[in-house]
Amino acid sequence: LIVLDAYQKDKVPFQLTTQEFMQLTSDRLDDDGVLFANVISAPSGPASQFYRAEYKTIQSVYPQVYSFPTAGRVVVQNIEVVATKDETLVTAEELQRRNRNRNIGIDLAAELTSYRNDEPTDDVPLLTDDRAPVDSLLDPMVGQRYVVQRTNETEQRAADRNATTRSAVVGTAVRAA
Repeated sequence: LIVLDAYQKDKVPFQLTTQEFMQLTSDRLDDDGVLFANVISAPSGPASQFYRAEYKTIQSVYPQVYSFPTAGRVVVQNIEVVATKDETLVTAEELQRRNRNRNIGIDLAAELTSYRNDEPTDDVPLLTDDRAPVDSLLDPMVGQRYVVQRTNETEQRAADRNATTRSAVVGTAVRAA
């Protein structure tokens, strides 16, 4: 498992977004390896350009790419992108079945309802070391509110403690047979 979470809403190191970088991550993973990237963007609309370009770029290296928007709306938010080296498609139904059959102490049913695996990417560039217009792709997000869902303080502290675990578990659920 490789976790890529080096982004801020308006500050993204372009070197970590390119096809060449994604190939390096793939080369370092075993055949059943998983790349997990936390991308800050909108899942659709004008503010989704960076996310969709990153999705396209990851998809150029990894056979299967899945994403899970965390706010469920067309707003700037965390989008969890999971890529696998395995060519077998894991459907939303299969992930829900795996979630029900595994007792790991965390129920991912709500997170799995936002499953996506076919993003429109024809209108965004493939990000490469020679051409990665990340700043231009981020421009539509300038001035937009970044949604972080909060409940009460106790629940938020628990959520903060489980955030990394939850992210790793989504990647593991995709990989597990």
